[in-house]
Amino acid sequence: MNKGKTSVRLIGRYLSIIVLTVYAHTSVAQIWAEDFGVAAVCGDIDSASSYVSANGTWTETYPNINSIDTFNRWFVSAREAFTGLGNCGDGCAAAGGFDNTLHVSTNQGTIDPGATFENDSLADIIIWTPAINTTGAIHMLLEFDYIEGGDAADNGTVVFAVGAPGAFTTIYDPGKTSGGACGVNGQWQHGEVFLDTTLNNQVQLFIGFRFQSNGDGLGTQPSFAIDNISITDTIPEADFTISGDSICTGDAVNFTNFSTSTNATYLWQFDGTNTSTGKNPQNITFATPGTYVITLTATNANGFDVHLDTLEVLDCQPPIPAFTASQTALCQGQCISFTNTSTNGTYGQGAWNWQFQGGSPNISTNQNPSTICYTTAGVYDVILTVTDIVTGLDSTIVFPGAITVGNCSVPTGTFTSDTTEVCNNDFVEFYAQTTGNPDNITWIFEGGNPATITGPANDTLDTISVFYTTPGTYTVTIIVSNSAGQATDSITDYITVNDCPVPIAAFTSNDKVICPGTVVVFQDNSQFSTEWFWEFPGGQPSTSNDQFPGDILYTTPGVYPVTLIAKNVNGE
Repeated sequence: MNKGKTSVRLIGRYLSIIVLTVYAHTSVAQIWAEDFGVAAVCGDIDSASSYVSANGTWTETYPNINSIDTFNRWFVSAREAFTGLGNCGDGCAAAGGFDNTLHVSTNQGTIDPGATFENDSLADIIIWTPAINTTGAIHMLLEFDYIEGGDAADNGTVVFAVGAPGAFTTIYDPGKTSGGACGVNGQWQHGEVFLDTTLNNQVQLFIGFRFQSNGDGLGTQPSFAIDNISITDTIPEADFTISGDSICTGDAVNFTNFSTSTNATYLWQFDGTNTSTGKNPQNITFATPGTYVITLTATNANGFDVHLDTLEVLDCQPPIPAFTASQTALCQGQCISFTNTSTNGTYGQGAWNWQFQGGSPNISTNQNPSTICYTTAGVYDVILTVTDIVTGLDSTIVFPGAITVGNCSVPTGTFTSDTTEVCNNDFVEFYAQTTGNPDNITWIFEGGNPATITGPANDTLDTISVFYTTPGTYTVTIIVSNSAGQATDSITDYITVNDCPVPIAAFTSNDKVICPGTVVVFQDNSQFSTEWFWEFPGGQPSTSNDQFPGDILYTTPGVYPVTLIAKNVNGE
C-alpha cells in the first residue's frame, strides 16, 4: 500500500577543490518493500511474531537462550505511528494518524503503549521479514525509516540470513535518534545500507531487525521502531579519493575507489586523453603543470554514476640555499653561529644539511647551527643543502672561502682604579688592562660622567677620569674587541659614592707642654675630609699635607698655635 510517504537521502563528500557527482542511471528497480499499512483504529495491535502482510509472514527469534524476554516484544501497530522524517514520535496523535510501524514495546500490563521497553528486563529479539527473492539483482540498497533510543548497552541493529531465519550477520548499526527536542519520544530518521553482492540472486533472503537490552534499568526511551522498508536494485554510487590534493610535475599519485558496488565496471579519465579501467589506478603521473579534472564513471546493468574531483599539478621548485654567520673573519679557537636564510621551495623547506670545512663539528642537520669552532688558520668553504620535504626537491650550494680564520686571538680586558670609594662630586681614575692587542675599547660607567665612551685602544682610553655626582653604588664595564672578537669584564657595585658634607676639622696631640727638643705627634680626628693642610709655627717641619703628619719637633721655647685645614670636594 502506498501511503504517500517520502524519504530524503543526503550524501556528503569532502573534496580537495571541487567535487561533482553526476547521477545518470537508466533504471532503478524496486525488489521488495513494506510499509505495514494503516490501522483502522489506534487500538489495532498485531504481534509481529505472527504478523502477515502482502509479502508473507514475519518471524521472531531469540539469539540468546538466556535472554528470552516475556516483557519486551516486537509489535505492528499505530501506537508508534510514523510522523515523517525529522518529526518526533507521538503514538497515535494527529501527526502520525493510524500509520502502522514495526516497533519494540512492552508485553505486560498495558500491551504495546508505543516504542517503549522494560529497561530492567534482559532482551535480545530479532524480527524477520518474509523470504525475499533477489534473483536478477545487481546492486541492492536497503532503506528504512527508524527511531532508536536506549543507552550504550541497549542497541538496535540490522542483520540478514539466507535460507531461513536463524544464523545471521550484522550489516548495519544505525545511530540513536533519541534526545534533543524530541526527548524520550525520539525523532524519525532515515537509514540505508548497500547490500553485499553475495546477497544477489538469492531465493530466500531474510532481513532482520534486532533489539538488545542488558536489563540494567538505565536505558532511556524510546526502544526501536521501523517503517517504510525497501530494497531497490540501483546504480552504483561513484566515489574516490586521491593520495594528494596537489603534486609536482612528474610525481605519481594513487586513486582509491570508494564506489558502492563491488560488481561495477570503471572508467577513469585523468587528463582528457589518458584513461584506466582498473578499480584503483596506481602511480599515475602528470608531466605538465595545471589543474586536472579527474572523472570516475561506475557502471552496472542498471546504469552509471559519475564522480569528478580535481588535482593540482605544480611546477615545483627546490629551495635556494643561503645563510649568514655571526662572524666570517675570526681567530683560531673561535666559535661562531650560522643562520639559515634560504629561499623557500614550492612548499617551503624542512631539512638542512650543512658541511663546515675546517670546522668542528664539521656537519650539522640543524636549521641554525651554533658553536661551530675553527682551530686552524685558513680560508674555508661552507656547503649547504636545503630540502623541500613535501616535494623532496633539494638544492646544494658551495660557498667558497666563506670563513677566514686568522692566526690571532680574541683580546681580553679588565680594569683597576685609583679608588673604589669617593664622595659625591668627585673623580675616579680608571686604568684599562688588556691583552691580545684590542683595536677598540668601550667603557660603561653606571652613574658616571661620561656614562659611556668608545674609541681606539690608545692612551686616551687606557686611562680615563670619571666624575660622580650622585651617592650610590655603581657598576663598571669594559669591552675590548678586534677582528677576532670581543671580551667583556663587568664588576657590579664596583664604585661607592658617598654623600659627603663639608668637612669638620678636628685633631688631638700626644702632649701640649713640652721641653725644647721634644717631638709632638698629632692625630687627625676630622670628619668627611679627603685632604688635609697642617701649619706648625715654631715646629719642624712647619707644614704638612698628610692626614697624620708624624713627629713635629719643637726646639725653641714659646707658645705656638697649630692649624688644621680639612677639605673635600664640597668645601673646607
